[in-house]
Amino acid sequence: MKKIIILSFFLLTLALITHPASAADRATISSPDGKIKLSLNVLNGQLNYSVTYKNTPVLESSALKMTVDNSSITSGVSIGKISKFSEKETYAWNGVHSTAVNHFNAAVISINGTGGKEYSLEVKVFNNGAAYRIIVPGAGQAKHIPDESSELKIPSGSTLWYHDLSGHYEAIYKKKQLSEVAANEWAAPPLTYKLPGGAGYAAVTEADLRNYSGMALQADGAGAFITRLADKHPISTPYKLRYTPEDTLRVRKPAVVTGIITTPWRVVMVGEDLNMMLNNDMLHNLCPPPDKTLFPDGLRTSWIKPGRAVWRYLDTPQGEASTPEVLAEYSAQAARLGFEH
Repeated sequence: MKKIIILSFFLLTLALITHPASAADRATISSPDGKIKLSLNVLNGQLNYSVTYKNTPVLESSALKMTVDNSSITSGVSIGKISKFSEKETYAWNGVHSTAVNHFNAAVISINGTGGKEYSLEVKVFNNGAAYRIIVPGAGQAKHIPDESSELKIPSGSTLWYHDLSGHYEAIYKKKQLSEVAANEWAAPPLTYKLPGGAGYAAVTEADLRNYSGMALQADGAGAFITRLADKHPISTPYKLRYTPEDTLRVRKPAVVTGIITTPWRVVMVGEDLNMMLNNDMLHNLCPPPDKTLFPDGLRTSWIKPGRAVWRYLDTPQGEASTPEVLAEYSAQAARLGFEH
């Protein structure tokens, strides 16, 4: 009898050691069709997340890391109240299809930090992907500097397509095996990859970028990419050509946010084939609808008329003038060509 009690105590202790997180420190949100899941958990006080598709990892358990004024808000935390909701709607769209579908399950999750600090993590899971964003309370005109260094652990054996930051957003995508990606390589979103074993495709990017710094991804050389905000990015060649050294120094300064801090949506689109990826509505679903004062009828507002155009940058490199007279000549050329704009 004594041996049985000792053995039971040992097994209970082992269970507590190997499964330290309580149910309160875990949360899972599934897509309406149940195929995609985004899971959150707290491990040793650190907030982590993962994404699966048909029970196959799309993003393996990855540390979700964010600081405000150099102080971590994602370590030493616990998961608090979870409020779930769903939505399903359609709306007119100009793109690969004329009607967009916005159908998701969502949750607003309270995260309890040290010193009684609390913020929200909002999650939306669609039938073709998952996304999250962090909302940190801020009073009035108070200014803060947010930063992120979250992991994206891509499954071993994945095939990737991406380009670096040297050409800004205009570059040739390279195909690489995950094992070939060296530490400190940069990837401009979207970073697209094929899951091993024919399990499907995924693409990582962001949506609803407003009043916040843009994101790029930096490889750690061990199968993960790290989110980096703009002050950490290498300066692209087009930027160096177009702007002065003083401007280059300016973008090295971290972006300051006034009041409430709302990150862009961190998005992973998922599909069984590239057609499903192409027809994904997540990015515009995650952005707010058009401002009614400018677009009273949304996409059907009368002055929105797609067409051909001639154009040029206002801030062209030195020696290429962009005066009102030059731009007027561009408009005249458009008229002579029969272009709409």
